[in-house]
Amino acid sequence: MNALFEYSSIAIVISDEKGRIIKANQESEKLFGYQTNELIGQMIEVLVPRSKRDVHVSYREGYQKAPKQRAMGAGISLEGQHKDGRLIPVEISLSYYRSEEETFIIAFIIDISERKKQEKELHTTYTQLSDAHEKVKELNNELESRVKQRTALLSEVVSKLENANSTLEKENESRKEAEKNLVSITNLYSTMAHNFPGGFMAVIDRNFRYIFADGLGLHHFEPEFQDLKGKKLIEYAPHVSTYIEENIREVFGGQSTQFDLQISNYYFSINAVPLFNADQSVSQILMVFQDITDIKTKETEIRTALNKEKELGELKSRFVTMASHEFRTPLSTILSSVSLIEKYTLSEQQSNRDKHINRIKSAVGNLSDILNDFLSLGKLEEGRIEVKPEDFDLKGFITQLIQELSPTLLEDQSISFRTSGKERAIRTDKQIVRNVFINLISNASKYSATGAAIQVNLELSPKSFSIIITDKGMGISAQDQEHLFERFFRGKNALNIQGTGLGLNIVKRYVSILEGSIEVSSTLGVGSTFKVNLPG
Repeated sequence: MNALFEYSSIAIVISDEKGRIIKANQESEKLFGYQTNELIGQMIEVLVPRSKRDVHVSYREGYQKAPKQRAMGAGISLEGQHKDGRLIPVEISLSYYRSEEETFIIAFIIDISERKKQEKELHTTYTQLSDAHEKVKELNNELESRVKQRTALLSEVVSKLENANSTLEKENESRKEAEKNLVSITNLYSTMAHNFPGGFMAVIDRNFRYIFADGLGLHHFEPEFQDLKGKKLIEYAPHVSTYIEENIREVFGGQSTQFDLQISNYYFSINAVPLFNADQSVSQILMVFQDITDIKTKETEIRTALNKEKELGELKSRFVTMASHEFRTPLSTILSSVSLIEKYTLSEQQSNRDKHINRIKSAVGNLSDILNDFLSLGKLEEGRIEVKPEDFDLKGFITQLIQELSPTLLEDQSISFRTSGKERAIRTDKQIVRNVFINLISNASKYSATGAAIQVNLELSPKSFSIIITDKGMGISAQDQEHLFERFFRGKNALNIQGTGLGLNIVKRYVSILEGSIEVSSTLGVGSTFKVNLPG
């Protein structure tokens, strides 16, 4: 128990009713910068920021009068004070236990400095992206203003051109001037398009066909896409044709509009303005395509990062809540058993000592199972599981595992083992198979009564194998089977049995890594069968 306390990865501090520290593990001394046993005898307020020590005394005394369990975080932003005076952001879970007439308070403390740092960095990145987006909007507004100015100028020129054409037969000189003006318009469009960064400009008619398209942005695309004249706008985005038509019809009605559009693998912000005729009708519109692909990509990356952070935050919250609950019971058992063992000093009291020693061993075993689940889940979440296939005798390997696990079964439980198919060496990751097998056997024992038999069958095929484990335990309802492999899920009939709700989720992920599958069939009150199918 002392080893578990001392070498825990979580800082643990125990204080008496007066708030005096009576025990602190290595992690807490390391976290707050104290030497070994330097905290012993000091008031718990030495770990509280100086500005909050007075009020903390009243909080502590109030808690001492009505102690209760408080989960990690509990929606409160907390800080601890290092020996050198600096403040450390922390999350604290409170628990307590009573020995005779005295109540002791147990504080589990986690340093969340790195998490705060990452949150700050994520916020900075998001702020930078927002600023960039605002700058793009400003550029769009400025561009739209310039386009409107140019459009007014172009509309005036077009109007003059149309007037000149209507009197072509009467005034040849006017016709030549109109032709000259038409060339000027085209040159103006081309000049504007080639000086517009990161996109292109186009003019379309009422049939949604390009009558002009030019600009550096067209060079991104395939050759057949660079020559748009005469082609329809929706040819390159048929999946959003209705969306495009709705926006463009507004412009033909005389109103400007702005919308985003994906063409090929690129995203564009489009500003569309009407080109008015002399009679104020609209037969053409000017469209400015601004390439916003990089911005969209960054937005997607940030959104993905935020969703991932949210998912990890929820996972951490559920983990901390569950861990504080699951650790509390075995730790309380260990502490109480140690206290009672100290009272049995006579030789004839050995049976009493043995009873409490066995309780301690059982509690330590439960803690070990919990820690193993957490370590496995951590490696899986971080993608640190590397498959290392090797050739080995699977039948002999399972026989050895059964021998190792037999002493851990409940009273009078037994495991029988049968094989079918031609015996051969299989090739797969031995350690992953071991983890899967141990987890399933542990569940079969845990959820079965004392004296129950567990059946293990190994089916060998030329290119695959199946491990089938059958128990005669409490069984799983059809409703619970739908959620059986989810993280932290516990069946309604298993809530009073020690467990993290992670085991089967880890098993399924291990099986998936080996490109296999797992099946379950179960009946309440009859038992369950788990079948793992793996290549090898």
